Amino acid sequence: MEPIRFADILFILVTLSITFAILWMVNKAKKKSPEGTQTNQSESPETTDNHG
Repeated sequence: MEPIRFADILFILVTLSITFAILWMVNKAKKKSPEGTQTNQSESPETTDNHG
């Protein structure tokens, strides 16, 4: 078995940080998504009711 090199540790750390960043951004977008869709849905009928 080969010894663990610095490049191996660096690769694992970079991969984990990229994965964590992607998961964090997806989670952040999911939290904003329902609020944004609710306001868009509530605004759309109001504008159509006012014009109709």
